[in-house]
Amino acid sequence: MSFFQKIRAMPAYQKVESMPLFTRVPLHICVGLAIAVILDTAVQIFWKMAVQATDKQPLLATFEHPLFWLVVTLFLLQLANWLKVLEDADLSYSQPITSLSYISVGVLSAMFLHEQITLLQIIGITFVLAGVWFISKTDHNTLHTPPSSLGHTSGADS
Repeated sequence: MSFFQKIRAMPAYQKVESMPLFTRVPLHICVGLAIAVILDTAVQIFWKMAVQATDKQPLLATFEHPLFWLVVTLFLLQLANWLKVLEDADLSYSQPITSLSYISVGVLSAMFLHEQITLLQIIGITFVLAGVWFISKTDHNTLHTPPSSLGHTSGADS
Protein backbone atom coordinates (compact mmCIF):
# COMPACT_ATOMS: atom_id res chain seq x y z
CA MET A 1 0.00 0.00 0.00
CA SER A 2 1.49 3.35 -1.05
CA PHE A 3 1.83 6.37 1.22
CA PHE A 4 -1.09 8.11 -0.49
CA GLN A 5 -3.29 5.01 -0.24
CA LYS A 6 -2.57 4.86 3.49
CA ILE A 7 -3.61 8.49 3.88
CA ARG A 8 -6.83 7.90 1.92
CA ALA A 9 -7.62 4.90 4.15
CA MET A 10 -7.50 7.02 7.32
CA PRO A 11 -10.95 7.59 8.92
CA ALA A 12 -10.41 11.36 9.18
CA TYR A 13 -9.59 11.59 5.46
CA GLN A 14 -12.64 9.51 4.55
CA LYS A 15 -14.85 11.69 6.73
CA VAL A 16 -13.65 14.88 5.03
CA GLU A 17 -13.87 13.33 1.56
CA SER A 18 -17.50 12.32 2.20
CA MET A 19 -18.46 16.00 2.56
CA PRO A 20 -20.70 17.28 -0.28
CA LEU A 21 -17.92 19.61 -1.45
CA PHE A 22 -15.81 16.63 -2.54
CA THR A 23 -18.49 14.50 -4.21
CA ARG A 24 -17.66 15.90 -7.68
CA VAL A 25 -13.89 16.26 -7.31
CA PRO A 26 -12.12 14.01 -4.79
CA LEU A 27 -10.25 15.58 -1.90
CA HIS A 28 -6.85 14.24 -2.98
CA ILE A 29 -7.20 15.98 -6.36
CA CYS A 30 -8.18 19.26 -4.67
CA VAL A 31 -5.16 18.98 -2.36
CA GLY A 32 -2.87 18.10 -5.26
CA LEU A 33 -4.10 21.09 -7.28
CA ALA A 34 -3.64 23.40 -4.29
CA ILE A 35 -0.08 22.11 -3.85
CA ALA A 36 0.51 22.63 -7.59
CA VAL A 37 -0.53 26.29 -7.30
CA ILE A 38 1.62 26.81 -4.19
CA LEU A 39 4.68 25.15 -5.74
CA ASP A 40 4.32 27.04 -9.02
CA THR A 41 4.02 30.31 -7.12
CA ALA A 42 7.08 29.50 -5.01
CA VAL A 43 9.10 28.54 -8.10
CA GLN A 44 8.30 31.80 -9.85
CA ILE A 45 8.97 34.04 -6.83
CA PHE A 46 12.22 32.32 -5.82
CA TRP A 47 13.38 32.18 -9.44
CA LYS A 48 12.97 35.94 -9.73
CA MET A 49 14.79 36.40 -6.41
CA ALA A 50 17.63 34.14 -7.60
CA VAL A 51 18.03 36.12 -10.81
CA GLN A 52 18.06 39.41 -8.89
CA ALA A 53 20.61 38.04 -6.42
CA THR A 54 23.13 37.16 -9.13
CA ASP A 55 23.49 40.84 -10.15
CA LYS A 56 24.00 40.05 -13.83
CA GLN A 57 26.94 37.78 -13.04
CA PRO A 58 28.03 35.11 -15.50
CA LEU A 59 25.77 32.12 -15.93
CA LEU A 60 28.08 29.83 -13.95
CA ALA A 61 27.76 32.08 -10.88
CA THR A 62 24.03 31.39 -10.92
CA PHE A 63 24.66 27.70 -10.22
CA GLU A 64 26.53 28.61 -7.03
CA HIS A 65 23.63 30.59 -5.55
CA PRO A 66 21.50 28.71 -2.96
CA LEU A 67 18.26 30.20 -4.32
CA PHE A 68 18.97 28.56 -7.66
CA TRP A 69 19.14 25.15 -5.99
CA LEU A 70 15.95 25.90 -4.07
CA VAL A 71 14.25 26.59 -7.41
CA VAL A 72 15.58 23.31 -8.84
CA THR A 73 14.27 21.44 -5.78
CA LEU A 74 10.87 23.12 -6.07
CA PHE A 75 10.75 22.21 -9.77
CA LEU A 76 11.33 18.56 -8.89
CA LEU A 77 8.67 18.65 -6.18
CA GLN A 78 6.32 20.32 -8.64
CA LEU A 79 6.99 17.58 -11.20
CA ALA A 80 6.33 14.80 -8.67
CA ASN A 81 3.11 16.47 -7.50
CA TRP A 82 1.91 17.08 -11.05
CA LEU A 83 2.51 13.45 -12.02
CA LYS A 84 0.51 12.36 -8.96
CA VAL A 85 -2.35 14.76 -9.79
CA LEU A 86 -2.53 13.60 -13.39
CA GLU A 87 -2.84 9.96 -12.31
CA ASP A 88 -6.44 10.69 -11.29
CA ALA A 89 -7.39 14.02 -12.85
CA ASP A 90 -8.24 15.23 -16.32
CA LEU A 91 -5.62 17.50 -17.82
CA SER A 92 -8.40 19.63 -19.31
CA TYR A 93 -9.71 20.17 -15.76
CA SER A 94 -6.44 20.40 -13.82
CA GLN A 95 -4.32 22.66 -16.00
CA PRO A 96 -6.77 25.60 -16.01
CA ILE A 97 -7.11 25.37 -12.21
CA THR A 98 -3.36 25.81 -11.81
CA SER A 99 -3.63 29.19 -13.56
CA LEU A 100 -4.54 30.50 -10.10
CA SER A 101 -0.78 30.73 -9.65
CA TYR A 102 -0.84 33.70 -12.07
CA ILE A 103 -2.84 35.54 -9.45
CA SER A 104 -0.75 34.47 -6.48
CA VAL A 105 2.48 35.32 -8.32
CA GLY A 106 1.14 38.78 -9.16
CA VAL A 107 0.04 39.49 -5.61
CA LEU A 108 3.17 38.10 -3.94
CA SER A 109 5.52 39.84 -6.38
CA ALA A 110 3.80 43.12 -5.53
CA MET A 111 4.16 42.39 -1.81
CA PHE A 112 7.70 40.99 -1.67
CA LEU A 113 9.40 42.19 -4.86
CA HIS A 114 7.75 45.64 -4.86
CA GLU A 115 6.37 45.25 -8.37
CA GLN A 116 3.37 47.30 -9.47
CA ILE A 117 -0.01 45.79 -10.35
CA THR A 118 -1.69 47.80 -13.09
CA LEU A 119 -5.38 48.16 -13.85
CA LEU A 120 -4.93 45.93 -16.89
CA GLN A 121 -3.40 43.23 -14.68
CA ILE A 122 -6.33 43.51 -12.25
CA ILE A 123 -8.70 43.01 -15.19
CA GLY A 124 -6.63 39.98 -16.25
CA ILE A 125 -6.79 38.58 -12.71
CA THR A 126 -10.57 38.98 -12.82
CA PHE A 127 -10.74 37.03 -16.08
CA VAL A 128 -8.50 34.28 -14.69
CA LEU A 129 -10.74 33.99 -11.61
CA ALA A 130 -13.84 33.84 -13.80
CA GLY A 131 -12.25 31.19 -16.03
CA VAL A 132 -11.19 29.05 -13.10
CA TRP A 133 -14.67 29.38 -11.58
CA PHE A 134 -16.28 28.19 -14.84
CA ILE A 135 -13.81 25.30 -15.20
CA SER A 136 -14.39 24.28 -11.57
CA LYS A 137 -18.11 23.94 -12.31
CA THR A 138 -17.48 21.32 -14.99
CA ASP A 139 -17.51 17.62 -14.24
CA HIS A 140 -14.36 15.76 -13.36
CA ASN A 141 -14.51 13.02 -16.01
CA THR A 142 -11.34 11.00 -15.57
CA LEU A 143 -11.95 7.36 -16.27
CA HIS A 144 -10.05 4.99 -14.05
CA THR A 145 -8.67 2.79 -16.82
CA PRO A 146 -5.90 0.45 -15.73
CA PRO A 147 -2.58 1.62 -17.23
CA SER A 148 -1.85 -1.85 -18.63
CA SER A 149 -4.89 -1.63 -20.92
CA LEU A 150 -4.04 1.79 -22.37
CA GLY A 151 -2.88 1.62 -25.97
CA HIS A 152 -2.45 -2.16 -25.94
CA THR A 153 -4.49 -4.80 -27.66
CA SER A 154 -4.39 -8.41 -26.73
CA GLY A 155 -3.66 -11.14 -29.22
CA ALA A 156 -7.34 -12.13 -29.07
CA ASP A 157 -8.41 -8.72 -30.39
CA SER A 158 -6.26 -8.94 -33.54
